[in-house]
Amino acid sequence: HTAPLFGKTTLTYIGERFKSEFYLNYNSKKEWDDLTPGEQSKTHIYTEDGTPAWLTLNIKSSYQINKFMQLNFGIENILDVHYRPYSSGISAPGRNFIITLRGNF
Repeated sequence: HTAPLFGKTTLTYIGERFKSEFYLNYNSKKEWDDLTPGEQSKTHIYTEDGTPAWLTLNIKSSYQINKFMQLNFGIENILDVHYRPYSSGISAPGRNFIITLRGNF
């Protein structure tokens, strides 16, 4: 089977000590009639319309505190969209907050 159009589009800012990345993950709709008969038999994965389109907004940033320490933070799926990656049958996580303190010694 052929997956619908999907991808990731990123806008990145890189400063001297700060880096930020805003990105979209997306997947287009695939109509029921466009699914192969083998895929149409998987009613537990697809809706009667096929697969819905989805889009998530995400941001990740990092700040270099000094040459040994870096702070990373981000928010994934900012709008808390309910979606399933194509053909997985498993719902993806909702909004996700990430905070990391990284040390190099």
